[in-house]
Amino acid sequence: MYDANSITELSTLIGFGDSIKGDTTVDAANKVGTSLMVFKSFHNLVEVDNLLSSFASEISSVPADVNIELTRIRTDSAKRVLADILDQHIDYDDETDYSELILTKMNLFSKPFGFAVCISCLELMMSSGRFNVEQRSIRESYATLKLELEGAKSDQGKTLSYGIISKYNYSVKQCQKVIFQIKPTVDNKSNW
Repeated sequence: MYDANSITELSTLIGFGDSIKGDTTVDAANKVGTSLMVFKSFHNLVEVDNLLSSFASEISSVPADVNIELTRIRTDSAKRVLADILDQHIDYDDETDYSELILTKMNLFSKPFGFAVCISCLELMMSSGRFNVEQRSIRESYATLKLELEGAKSDQGKTLSYGIISKYNYSVKQCQKVIFQIKPTVDNKSNW
């Protein structure tokens, strides 16, 4: 178990950064994270201008609604990361409070959190009916975005490129290895 403060602290770890076009819709709380990292460092398409182009026109025209939506994406991704790393691990104990661990090892969660937000944003772009920054229809770039998310495999099933989802899953496993360390077992049986 972990408290709401852990979710809040994780959700504010990384920010969306500044708009390339100079748009001032996004507030400072969503621009800058406590680690001073931005989501664009995880994937180049996750930037403010692309997200503003992907939101419904009713949302993107009202700055308060844009900031609520960006905060929702960050909070939902933080919940997803904590659930995937902690709740779904076989050694997770419902009685143990992991809040202190989360707060003290916050940087451990930065990579999975960054990839989780990237996944949410790319899925938003895929499902959007609006135009993106390059003014191409999102339907034309659907295959490209899907490739960015899932990666590519050859006809023989060999991985050609890893997508964001694969990178997210790998980072979750790496975090679990640190948090839930494998306990060595000694077997005293005779080898003969």
